[in-house]
Amino acid sequence: HRSLALTAMEIRYFGKASHASASPWEGINALDALQLYYAGVAALRQQLRPDVRLHGVIREGGRAANSIPERASCLYYARAAKRSELDKVVARLHDVAKGAALMTGARLEITTPEQPMDDLVQIPALQAVLAELLTREGLGYISKEEAERRSAGSTDVGNGSHVCPTAFLE
Repeated sequence: HRSLALTAMEIRYFGKASHASASPWEGINALDALQLYYAGVAALRQQLRPDVRLHGVIREGGRAANSIPERASCLYYARAAKRSELDKVVARLHDVAKGAALMTGARLEITTPEQPMDDLVQIPALQAVLAELLTREGLGYISKEEAERRSAGSTDVGNGSHVCPTAFLE
């Protein structure tokens, strides 16, 4: 089973509301900062390793078209095959977020709304023992070849596998 390390990030920008027609120069557009971040993440993807996955959704971007949005936020998941690689990617994502804040004058807040998940440490001998026991008991499992063909997700079992030998079969 292939499990990717995962870090969730909530990116929030805080600006200053103002009327979009009467006095836009008095505002700081938090949504502009968020859009710059979103575009920056898209541009960053071309320099990342093939196992890295970035996916996000905009959660907040203003409430009225005639008002400069004072708040904007998104939730992003970053995944990679190894925690060490993911930590480098997350640092770059933080830099992209800071750059968007600097470009617009918005204040940035980054939080981790979910417990990070580490990659799964595989111990082939332990996996083989578990597969044999499952087969002996007539319980099905997915072969190593089938698991490798499937797309990877993330699991908190990976966290435990870094401190305790773990067998994980789907």
